[in-house]
Amino acid sequence: MCMVERRPRNIQFRRAVLAMVTIMAAAAVWVCWAAERGTATRVAQQGDIAMQVELVPADGIISAGEPVIARVIFTNQSQEILSLRFPGVAGCTRLAIADSRCEIVLATPKPQPERYLDMVFSGPTLGPGESDEKMLVVTAWYQFTEPGEYTVRVQQLEFKEGTPVLWESSAPLRVLPLDPTRLEARCEELFQGIRKHERGDLDLGMRALALYSVRHELILPYLDWMAREWENWNTCLAIRRVGTERAEKLIQALASRRDQVGKAARIALEKPLEPRIQEVCR
Repeated sequence: MCMVERRPRNIQFRRAVLAMVTIMAAAAVWVCWAAERGTATRVAQQGDIAMQVELVPADGIISAGEPVIARVIFTNQSQEILSLRFPGVAGCTRLAIADSRCEIVLATPKPQPERYLDMVFSGPTLGPGESDEKMLVVTAWYQFTEPGEYTVRVQQLEFKEGTPVLWESSAPLRVLPLDPTRLEARCEELFQGIRKHERGDLDLGMRALALYSVRHELILPYLDWMAREWENWNTCLAIRRVGTERAEKLIQALASRRDQVGKAARIALEKPLEPRIQEVCR
């Protein structure tokens, strides 16, 4: 009986070929789409895009501690098809918050383009008059614990040396004194949307990110449920960020479990507490 020796499969080679085929197919679809639209695209520059910031809640009024989300809308005001070539999801987005005295109380760090000079990033493509949007959780960085009038400003920076501002816009925010009943009602609204899989004005991921940004202890039962249900270290990290004794006891209790929930909690214990803009922008 003749035995035929089987050669080991080169799994890495096959994966590389599959990745190449996928990229080529995606490129072919893009070329066909661009041809169908009748013109080539170019990267958007200053003056090409009208940028608008809208806050959630829409009336721009919260009580201290409530989550705030910025919806950033980009509209192509040129007569050409434009590409918004952002690095990753939000690496060129910068958030700044000013108080009633026009003093900057928070500004997120600028990105560092030199880390990505050899990389090309894709982004949404907009025809004349078309719009795209992304959302970011403002309260991931600033909690608005003090009542008063604030201005939330979002800048989109050009991804090159010096990171000059391409477009920017702002929206006013009024913060009322802490109202635990109102804060809990807002958290309950966001949470029930998650449990019932209701999209509404926010998708499920953005609802979760909004809840992650709350630092009051009343958020802990919601985060506890999410941590056990999702086995997600991001949820466990949100528990740590509450920063109270009760929150510490909860995260330690979760970390002591010998299951995926415990594993997620232990990972969260090793993570830095400072958020990155890529983590809270969609």
